[in-house]
Amino acid sequence: MLSLNLFEVIWQILKSGKVLLNPGLGLAIVTGITYYVLKKPFGTGKAILGAVAVATFGAIIAQNVTLAQGSSRDITRYVGDAAHSDKAIYVPDFSAQKLSALFSPALALAVLIIIEGTANARASALKTGRPSDLHQEVFGLGMANLACAFSGGMPASGSISRSALNVSSGAKTAYASLFCGTVILAFAYFISKWVALVPLACLSMLVILVELELANVSAIKLILKSGTRDRVVFLSTFFTALLAPLDVAIFFGTAVAIAFYLRQTSQPDIVEYDFSETGEITQRTKGKSTTGISILHVEGSLHFGATQAFHEHLRRASADPNLKVLILKFREAHHLDANGVLLLRDLADTLKSGNRHLILCELKPDTLQIFVNADLVSSVGSDNFIPWDESNPTAALAKAVKRARALTGESEAVLRIVTAPHPGLARPASAAGEDWQI
Repeated sequence: MLSLNLFEVIWQILKSGKVLLNPGLGLAIVTGITYYVLKKPFGTGKAILGAVAVATFGAIIAQNVTLAQGSSRDITRYVGDAAHSDKAIYVPDFSAQKLSALFSPALALAVLIIIEGTANARASALKTGRPSDLHQEVFGLGMANLACAFSGGMPASGSISRSALNVSSGAKTAYASLFCGTVILAFAYFISKWVALVPLACLSMLVILVELELANVSAIKLILKSGTRDRVVFLSTFFTALLAPLDVAIFFGTAVAIAFYLRQTSQPDIVEYDFSETGEITQRTKGKSTTGISILHVEGSLHFGATQAFHEHLRRASADPNLKVLILKFREAHHLDANGVLLLRDLADTLKSGNRHLILCELKPDTLQIFVNADLVSSVGSDNFIPWDESNPTAALAKAVKRARALTGESEAVLRIVTAPHPGLARPASAAGEDWQI
């Protein structure tokens, strides 16, 4: 059965007309009324049990009246009808058509399960004071879903509501959920005949009511009152879920969040500094003539989203007619990809064609390995690769400046600092100027 969006559901309801006036609707209404009547004095759990009991006994009485009047048809559908199967075990269908149909919702479920599971682990850890291992959490979710695949269970996820209920009820360890699952299995085995008599309309109404209870209104208000980014991501996901299947809404909301992240990390700022006569760094006077050596300090992510801004700064630096050597510091650069490597190779070739030089310094092992694998050495030159030395933080830049002076004979250098803003993260030590005592 194809999933319908909100407007299609409303249209189907309007088209149904009098067909909606059936015993199932009456049972759903009785379930809702009973739930709200019992919820305040007895709590949610007992209200659910009471609503199920009232609706089930009502359906049994109505069914007996119908049979007494000579009708053999069921007045509504029951859980036993939905769970009935002519086969105990099904052979899995691994056809390409089935895999294609299930891949997207399975991936969306995996994303939802990981998000819910990790959020639940953090929330429980804060309440109990116990440490949480997110790697173990995700691994456990994967193993649980493998077990569900072979046993016919629904996809397993870290239930925030059940975990919160466990903690509030006095649960001390994660075994509380295991005991809860064991009790449910026992009930399913011993009282399955009675569970089969519960009307599906009753369960449908309870699912809607419980989901409304789970809606965190205070969190939604907080999101809507916070920054534009959070508000746009939430609203785009919400309205997409009304117009399209849930998996599409999840992917769309995730894509919007990623787009905001890439936009935030791909707008570096540039500040230009000079070495003073005493060897200290001072902000460079605007319009002052440049020297033959420029140092570009790169901070932040250099993923594909930041390539354009990084290219613009490199273009401006290389366009300086007085430039002879350009030094790039990579100690605080992260997530360098093929786009950045190609950009550096083109820059090295451009500078080399004008008898100028490019020096890459403070290269950490992972960054250096990327450059070596991409054969950037052939364009830059092996002598112009200066790795990062953890034992002496200032050595790499000192060697780079010494190498630049040997290439040009210059005795001065200009420092430009490029930083990609990361709100919420502490500024790196390089931004404070300790590195430049050379």
